[in-house]
Amino acid sequence: MENDIQEIRDLINILKDMMPEDCAEILQEKFNIILKEIKEKGLNEVIKEWYNESDVDVILE
Repeated sequence: MENDIQEIRDLINILKDMMPEDCAEILQEKFNIILKEIKEKGLNEVIKEWYNESDVDVILE
């Protein structure tokens, strides 16, 4: 799971670099919320919530 979180963090950093400064701050705030949810619920559960699917098997490669 730690690798998955690092990959998400890397993607967020790439997006931040491509956005105006005020958008990057909002993106960082949202990332912090997502990270907290991942720590509380687990990555699979958070992904299921994003897609509004409770009976889906999440496969991360």
